[in-house]
Amino acid sequence: MLSTAIQEGKLTPGTKLPTHRAFAEQFNIALATASWSEGA
Repeated sequence: MLSTAIQEGKLTPGTKLPTHRAFAEQFNIALATASWSEGA
């Protein structure tokens, strides 16, 4: 998701990313998964 957005130029350097909680809610995933994905 994020890597695709970066590759397509939708996320540029300096773009603020959503919080783990907002990301989890947006994609309907567990908060722990959203937190883990940031470090992956």
